[in-house]
Amino acid sequence: MTENKISNENWFNVMVMNFQSIQNKINELSIVLEDLGCNIALISEHWLCEDEVQLYVPLNFKVASAFCRDGGYGGSSILVSQNLKFVKIDISEYVQVRILEGTCIYLVNNNVAVVSVYRTPGSDVNRFFIALDSLLNFISNKKPTSKIILGGDFNINIVNNDCDTSMFLNILKSYELYCTCKFVTRERSCLDNVATNIAQDEYNISLWNESISDHEILCFKFLTMTPIISGFKEASYRKLDPDNLSLLTYDLLNFNWINLYGIKDVNNAFKYFLSVLLEKYNLYCPRINKKVSLNKVKIRKCSSWFNAALQNKKHILMFTRDMLKISDQ
Repeated sequence: MTENKISNENWFNVMVMNFQSIQNKINELSIVLEDLGCNIALISEHWLCEDEVQLYVPLNFKVASAFCRDGGYGGSSILVSQNLKFVKIDISEYVQVRILEGTCIYLVNNNVAVVSVYRTPGSDVNRFFIALDSLLNFISNKKPTSKIILGGDFNINIVNNDCDTSMFLNILKSYELYCTCKFVTRERSCLDNVATNIAQDEYNISLWNESISDHEILCFKFLTMTPIISGFKEASYRKLDPDNLSLLTYDLLNFNWINLYGIKDVNNAFKYFLSVLLEKYNLYCPRINKKVSLNKVKIRKCSSWFNAALQNKKHILMFTRDMLKISDQ
């Protein structure tokens, strides 16, 4: 989509960047935000403690929400323009230091949930996947009709063809979210990204032509629209059609699993096995979208005993159940 077909007033501008300390870069940030005409900035690694986060704010902006470590370093935050109407969403139950440092707000006039995330390189990626899945499940239930913008430094190179990347993309895909950036954002890798369920013809993403740190600045723009109050929501399901199941079974029977035998670590072997199954499953049994009356939608309440670990096991069991159904055909 070309931007010159639509006036600038229709675009909502979001900046995503890893700063590696915002303290000595606040003036540069103010200039970039003004040049970009930004409404929101998603910041990774602000390196501020909780009592410092309100002290380093760019001109004409305010801190909407922030995650801070006790000893500084790391962290994530969301900065918004002064006149922007938003509501903070508490996601403290789903964030973890170094694993998933995140914060979230809801744009009232746009019906969009915005999440800023930072994951430390070298941290346990499996714990990150569990936390991310639980977080997205919570947001999807809390705001079932809203769009989602998930931005930040995930420290997962999405252009790689490995198990971690496949698992990351599959988790996003299960919530109808897709990564929008394939640019190099740091040292020949695409570590920073924006994942969203906004339609492709309603957003634009690019790199800013200047850098403040060793990470590139992402400029994500999406079309603003007046939220439509409706008694319906978009829902999705899988139709296990006999023809599709036959194609899936045939493909799995003829798949070359030689790479699996070369993986010595059992956890990595399982991740590879599951990623192949998920890829084939999504290919032959894709999700079908339909409208569902909100009066018939029951939103699950969070239970204290149903934690993130059980949530992850539930997804694996549900997937295994579907696979067993297929094998019985």
